[in-house]
Formats: sequence, structure tokens, C-alpha cells
Amino acid sequence: MLAITIATVVLILLGLWRRDALLTEAAEARRDRTTALTSLTTLRTRIRNTVLASRSLEADNAATLDAAKDLERTLDDVAVKIQVTEQERDDTAVSAYIAGGQLGQLRECLDGITRALNQVAVGDPNSISTLEAAGPACRAVGV
Repeated sequence: MLAITIATVVLILLGLWRRDALLTEAAEARRDRTTALTSLTTLRTRIRNTVLASRSLEADNAATLDAAKDLERTLDDVAVKIQVTEQERDDTAVSAYIAGGQLGQLRECLDGITRALNQVAVGDPNSISTLEAAGPACRAVGV
């Protein structure tokens, strides 16, 4: 009977020891679960913030791309305007060169006519030859 009593006491002590171990394990498991849930909440928050930041960056990137396209269109328009202006400048330069040549011939024509009229006014018989000398210049300018 003593052996049964000792065995019973040992079994009760082992049961109490195991119960204490199980309670300790349960407390550790609850603590680990709480830590894991806290970490999960933190990770979810970080992921949400990262997603929001990436959406903001994508929106900024889209706005930057739109602005770059607008700037490219503006630059293309300016390039076309520069080409038109350069062409107009070149045309004006050519016209001025041509007009400069015609202006000189017109001046020569008018000077010849003026000399011829002055000669006629004073009775100089060479007025016709002076007028004929101015003829090629006058014909060149269409007079």
C-alpha cells in the first residue's frame, strides 16, 4: 500500500509539474501569438504606407510624363517657328539683295533722266545720248 501511495503521490506531483509546464507553454504561446499579431499589424501598416507612397509616385510620374510631352510639343512648335522665321529671314535677305541691285539701277535710270532733262533745259544737244545711256538701267527696273 505504501508503494501505491508513493506511486499516487509521484503521479500527482508529475501531473502538477506537467500542468505547470503546460500553463507556462500556453502563456509563452499567447505571448508569441501577441508578438506575431503585433508584427503582422506593423507589416500591414508598412505595406499599406508603401502602396500609398507608390501610388503617389505613380501619379507624380504620370504628371511628369504629361508635362514632358507638353514641353516636347512646345519645343516642336518653337522649332517650326524658328524654321519659318529663318526661311523668312533668308527670303528677306535675298529680296533685299535683289532690291539693292534694282535700287542701284533705278537710281542710275533716274540720274540719267535727270541729266537728260537738265541738258534739254539748257539746250544741250547731247541730251538724247544721255537719255539713251540711261536706257539699259531703266529697262532693267521695268521703266
